[in-house]
Amino acid sequence: MSDTTAPSADSWVDVKLTDREKVIADYFRKEIAEVNKRAACLAELVAEANNRKKILAEESKILAEESKILAEEIKKQKEEYQKQTELADSFKSRGDELSDALHIANAEMMRLKNKKRRVCKRK
Repeated sequence: MSDTTAPSADSWVDVKLTDREKVIADYFRKEIAEVNKRAACLAELVAEANNRKKILAEESKILAEESKILAEEIKKQKEEYQKQTELADSFKSRGDELSDALHIANAEMMRLKNKKRRVCKRK
């Protein structure tokens, strides 16, 4: 009966490699090391991207709250502007009424002055 279990990692060290196999093994070790470096860099980039994503999410939440506050402030200012506009329109309307009354009073005064002149000329 033969042993079918795989050799342990230590037993591979004892295997004699040809020069060509050593060159190939060195090449793959270098490639594996390079891939591991790239994987580490990618892991750092992913971690940095995740941190940025968290920061942007927090900033987005803050901006949404500020936007809500500004929207409420704009609504209040629009209401105040509407009140001021209505008040200005009321004053303008009242001013127009007073202006009309003044014109009527001036016309009446001119009529009375003319009447007085006529009366004075008769005497």
